[in-house]
Amino acid sequence: MKTHGIGLAMLLLTAAVDASSAPLHDALLAMANGETDSAIAQLDRIAARGGTDAATAVLLKGRAQFVAGRHEACAKTYRALLQQVAPQSPAGIKAQFGLAECDAVAGRFREAEQRFSAALEQLTSAQRRDEMVRRFVKLGDGLLAPNDVGASPDPRRAEKIYRAALDLGAEGALRDEVALKIGRSMARQKRHSEAGQFLVEYVEKTPEVTRQPDFWYRAGRYFVTGGQGAQARRLLRDLLAGYPRSPLAPKASYWIARSFGIPEPKDGAALARGTAALEDYVRRFPKDKRVEKARLEVVQAAMHLKRYGQAEQALRTYLAAGGPEENVARARFLLGECLAKQGRWREAARGWLDYLKRHAAHGSWLQAQQGIEEMAFAEAEAMLKSRKWADAAKVCRRYAEKYPAAARAPRALLEAGRAEAEQGHHQQALEVLRTLTAKFPQTPEAADGWCEIGRLREERDRDVAQARAAYRKALAIDAGHARATQRLDDLERPSLVVDRPHTTRVGQKPVLTWYARNLEQVDVRIYRVDAADYFRDHRDLEGLADLDIALCTPDRSLTVPVAGYRKHLRIEQKVTLPIAEPGLYLVSLGGNNLEV
Repeated sequence: MKTHGIGLAMLLLTAAVDASSAPLHDALLAMANGETDSAIAQLDRIAARGGTDAATAVLLKGRAQFVAGRHEACAKTYRALLQQVAPQSPAGIKAQFGLAECDAVAGRFREAEQRFSAALEQLTSAQRRDEMVRRFVKLGDGLLAPNDVGASPDPRRAEKIYRAALDLGAEGALRDEVALKIGRSMARQKRHSEAGQFLVEYVEKTPEVTRQPDFWYRAGRYFVTGGQGAQARRLLRDLLAGYPRSPLAPKASYWIARSFGIPEPKDGAALARGTAALEDYVRRFPKDKRVEKARLEVVQAAMHLKRYGQAEQALRTYLAAGGPEENVARARFLLGECLAKQGRWREAARGWLDYLKRHAAHGSWLQAQQGIEEMAFAEAEAMLKSRKWADAAKVCRRYAEKYPAAARAPRALLEAGRAEAEQGHHQQALEVLRTLTAKFPQTPEAADGWCEIGRLREERDRDVAQARAAYRKALAIDAGHARATQRLDDLERPSLVVDRPHTTRVGQKPVLTWYARNLEQVDVRIYRVDAADYFRDHRDLEGLADLDIALCTPDRSLTVPVAGYRKHLRIEQKVTLPIAEPGLYLVSLGGNNLEV
């Protein structure tokens, strides 16, 4: 009794509903959502119109009442239907099952058993069961991939309906189709590993599965997506070994490579094994539609792990063998990218130029153009970083001439000027910097250029007026220009800076180099320090400058005039200290309230 009630309750739930009947479908969905009154109202309207859906609507109404606990109303609905249809008709049989359930709930078990037995005698079990299963599947398909515009898939509810269909006891191919759909609905809920495990367990528990390759392939794919590569490979390899001529064999071979993370492997080992799997797939199934994609994924995988040399070799192999126009264009573009990542700027630019000539309508055309420009600037930056000033000046000037409208053209001119200055090419540096300030007068680089002009005027030409004017032009462009502000302040303030002295050996004369500005003379005081006492408390010379000498008398004092003194200019001067005996000395320099 109980077993019949459970299984046939699901039969009644569908009530031979055709999912293409929109009103019935809507009413059934309202029932599934627990909206009983709304469902009953819709079903009453359908029944009142008559036609082929009328009996089905009454059956569904009775089912809705039963699920809502309105058992007497449910029994009344089924009795009314039995007065309108033949008891041996499909609708009549379902009404009898419904009445049997109502009797069972009310405790009238003898009556319920009699009704169940009478209804069961009129069923042609296997045929009607399979028909019900197909109707379940159709309803589930409508939820998983709805036809209505704007309707959203509901894989969770689809899974429940597919499982109900499986519980009805279908056999053979229909049973396997339902199981595969359960796996699909689970995967659509992003329960990929669960979906794979469900299919594996189904095969293990079910005798004579009719679609073994489908189960292995689907489970393998779900495991790959779920991050369980080892389990996926076991299933996919079993498929290849057991069904080498199956239409799914090429797909299985391809997904073995995907199980290693291709095209984004996590490490070198996965890259090596995944690449080998892709190459094996291409070799075994050269005519499969995924082959061209796989050949480029070898490149993408290497690039993902920054193995640009390996990717370059794969691209050159691909281009030598040829392929579809779209893929060849993509390969040529990626070749330029690989060369660029290896710092081979000129080769990368030539590669992209070749791509532009051959594939003028390809989607990466603008990126290639931009890449060529970036390579020119990247080469300049590399020269600057390696302090190859002559090459840097040449490359920077060439970039500015070739790409005058580029956003980095002002910077290229600025760096060219600095590179010329580093070589001592004073006039060439000024020429480039003047070009910068004339072509791009209101840019931050122009402000830097005026500051650089001021520095050259100050340090090389010794022209304070011209230097001051240049610094002020920098501030006119950028009022907060820190370097120009600092250099203007330096022109007015006294300053004294000393190079760190080298240790002087016996027989050498100690020499200090200082840089004085706005100081006419420097006071020099020399203190001899007892080395034994000092190193008893210190391990190095760093603490020498911290010695308190305020109350000490210098061993030697002298005043040194600043040679070539000119107000505002920074004067470099080397001074030989009057120290005759070897030892440890502290030298204090001062002037105009400054002390070093």
